[in-house]
Amino acid sequence: MTDKIRETSFITQSQWRYVRHWLVLIVFTECILLWLHDRLVFAYLAIALLFLAGLTLRVLRLYPGQREPLALDFLAVILSLGFAGLAYVFEGSPWRFLMIGCSSLIVFPHFVFILREK
Repeated sequence: MTDKIRETSFITQSQWRYVRHWLVLIVFTECILLWLHDRLVFAYLAIALLFLAGLTLRVLRLYPGQREPLALDFLAVILSLGFAGLAYVFEGSPWRFLMIGCSSLIVFPHFVFILREK
């Protein structure tokens, strides 16, 4: 019965491993963002730097993980910088909490890649 369910499910077992990994990272990161809600510009810049480090390692072919298109990490850097800009604009505003909830958009391209290519 479970084999039948796996055959008809939307996501494969391999994809589910990647999705689960990113979901755990999202929950962990959003908890940190809520904790640092008064320093969001710094937090988003740190996220951008982490993705930039990953991009640099991928360009140099030193990244220990699986190969992915460079555009994924580049887009995550751009989106993180955009969120840093929004955090600056919304500093002290209650809108920053809504922005934290939307932060998962930074890794959305990774989800699309996982569902289409893995």
